[in-house]
Amino acid sequence: MNTVNAIAVSSPAILAKNRAALYTTADEFCAIFNREMQSFFSLALVLTGDEAKAQKSFLGGLAKCRKATTVFKDWARSYARLAVIESAVDLLAPTTGKKVFSTASVSKDASCPELDLVLRLDVFERFVFVLTVLERFTVQDCAIVLKCRQQDVEQARVRAFDSIAANEGQEFTPAQTMEHRLAS
Repeated sequence: MNTVNAIAVSSPAILAKNRAALYTTADEFCAIFNREMQSFFSLALVLTGDEAKAQKSFLGGLAKCRKATTVFKDWARSYARLAVIESAVDLLAPTTGKKVFSTASVSKDASCPELDLVLRLDVFERFVFVLTVLERFTVQDCAIVLKCRQQDVEQARVRAFDSIAANEGQEFTPAQTMEHRLAS
């Protein structure tokens, strides 16, 4: 009988230890945000088109992650990146029905004209472009994040490519080149 009681008493301790081994803690999320700060902030910046809004999106993503209690360690970085994206979506509420353009250009030098082309897009088209091209979301996943129809995402993606091509006056630069410039 004593053996059964000992197992029952130690069981919560074992569960807590196993839980800590499986799930990401708030401190581990802070470490991820610290390590990925440039990448996460760049993502927020290209989505929002504004440094102040990018900061809010970054911090909103961090706050969401710090509250999360059931994120597997292997998924923590992806979850954190999605939290930044969702924070930007909540902040700007991009929709298909209205055209909204950024008023400021984040790219202060001429070394990244591709970024300026993306920032000139309508907010919804910019979100679709960034999520489907740069972040490689499927059309379905993008529609879920933006709370719209897949058809809306497909149409916005075509409009984004057309707009970028028209503004550039030549064939569109591959996503890998833009990703490289955004990361630097």
